[in-house]
Amino acid sequence: MSKNDEDILDDEHIRYVTAPLEISQIKEFFENKELFFIVNYVESKIKGNMFLTYLSNLDLPYEIDLDEASTAEKLDLVKHFMTTRNLNSSTVLKKAVAQIVLQKMGTTPELILGKDYILTNEECDLYIKANEELVEKWKVFLASTMLYMLTTVAAVEEDYNFKGQYQIIEDSGFIGLNVVQMFSLPHFMDVFYAQKIDVAPCYFKNQFEEYMFKGSNLFNYYFCKENTIPLLFNSTLSGGKDIKQFEELLSKV
Repeated sequence: MSKNDEDILDDEHIRYVTAPLEISQIKEFFENKELFFIVNYVESKIKGNMFLTYLSNLDLPYEIDLDEASTAEKLDLVKHFMTTRNLNSSTVLKKAVAQIVLQKMGTTPELILGKDYILTNEECDLYIKANEELVEKWKVFLASTMLYMLTTVAAVEEDYNFKGQYQIIEDSGFIGLNVVQMFSLPHFMDVFYAQKIDVAPCYFKNQFEEYMFKGSNLFNYYFCKENTIPLLFNSTLSGGKDIKQFEELLSKV
């Protein structure tokens, strides 16, 4: 649930808080699991990766309020989101990353965000300039998920040997774990793959094969209703169509 979803909740179930939460607020959550928390970043006593780690460990339904945050505060938190080993479900941060990645690719994210922009174009440019290598790594990994998808069906992989055709990367720390959160952002991967992708896909052995995402594997995050490409892939297989169309799409990456 994101901050935009708070309008489907009545005020009785929304709590506006700062981090760390007070003991009474945590106790209230355990007594009423229907509560949703809006966490004000600016007024929180903990910041950066400690802030994200705290929310990840607390494991409650939340969204982050960045409305009053400065450019420096927003970009710093986005960088921690993109590099941390903790999983954070914030839709606000996912949308910020979508803006950055798509702006780096030369497009805009209206289909994904509408008018609900988290960063300005100038803030995205500042972030890209300061973190160009990090943004490129995210592009490479996201582009490579098409290769991952093609390897998830044993019969297809046996016939085409996709793994053997691309560079294998065995660095478990190549990218922050929150990259898997992007698949649940509606239309993000559709827009991503509609762009000219100027990076070569790789086979990320650890990220593609291990249960390294809070006890789950990549499949658990990638094959979701918001990510329509795998749904089309499954439809292609069930319809007995030629897998070559996906191989051709991968060759354009």
